[in-house]
Amino acid sequence: MTEVSPTAASVHSTEFKLLQAYCTRRRRKSSKRRSAFNESPVTPLSVSPTSQIQTRQLNLVGSSGFRLVGQGGDPPDELGSVADKLTQIVDTVDLVPEIETDSNDDIIQRLVELLREAGDELDGKIKKNPELVEQLKGSFSYSLFEKVTKSFLECVVPSWTGSTQGTQKAQIAMTFEVTNRLTTLDVQPMNRIMGFGAQFLQQNFSGWVQKYGGWEKAFDEQDNDDEVQ
Repeated sequence: MTEVSPTAASVHSTEFKLLQAYCTRRRRKSSKRRSAFNESPVTPLSVSPTSQIQTRQLNLVGSSGFRLVGQGGDPPDELGSVADKLTQIVDTVDLVPEIETDSNDDIIQRLVELLREAGDELDGKIKKNPELVEQLKGSFSYSLFEKVTKSFLECVVPSWTGSTQGTQKAQIAMTFEVTNRLTTLDVQPMNRIMGFGAQFLQQNFSGWVQKYGGWEKAFDEQDNDDEVQ
């Protein structure tokens, strides 16, 4: 049977809560950026589909029982601090790929290209391709999320294995970003996508985070590439 839901452990994890904090920050920044280009307040009739999706997401209470922070209270200080540092790292990463994805899977390649280029307009661009929308509605499993995320990371932050601490931080931060971008799609429940993101983080980066003393210590201001003894 095709897997369609994240594990229970992932939606009750620190990684899930961090994703909530991170997604809230990205949406706030995106909203401020759009507001800067508007000379007058946006009326309900002029709200873009993407804005409507983001508003729905900010108020969403999913089956996991978590509310996306932003209108339901701020996250604990340590999680908010880590989310801020992840945001800062993402803002320094060039999304122009150093290498192109070599995936033979057409849906993976198309998604990675859209995720890298589209930004706030991702949902609108996805909807211009009805065939891709139907594929995402019917087959968005953790396996698909994992393939998309790994292909995305290979494009924008190469050296998936044997990376330095700085590269590892960038890979983790971009995992948060690709999860955030996928949550803007109106084809799957937001909490499912964030659950997949939390599961991916646990499977690929939890060992590194624990080695450096947990999320807060791993993302402190120092960027020391020395191995922990």
